[in-house]
Amino acid sequence: MTERQIRHRHALESRVVDGKLAAERTGQKLAFALVFAALVVGGGLIAYDKDSGGLTAIIGALASVVAIFVYGRRKEAEERRQKRADLTSPRLRLPDDEATPEPAASSSQAPGRE
Repeated sequence: MTERQIRHRHALESRVVDGKLAAERTGQKLAFALVFAALVVGGGLIAYDKDSGGLTAIIGALASVVAIFVYGRRKEAEERRQKRADLTSPRLRLPDDEATPEPAASSSQAPGRE
């Protein structure tokens, strides 16, 4: 029974990792296509004496890709920091391990009555 659960868990984790890798590959391909198109359009504009428009297209495309890359790296670093902090905490907390407030001292009177 336990071995079957372990195999199932590994299969699920493998599917998650494969899905994330496929999404990253798709994102990289789309980013390449968009940057390439912007470079072609920018180059075409520069060739037709529209220097400011061409440079804007090229710089804008490159800046957006760089910004997305930097944002992704920072987000990954923050996730790693959070996981490291969770693993080094003195005690891992379970979802239903929340501290429940202690009930107030019980009184014999019903609330709202004096």
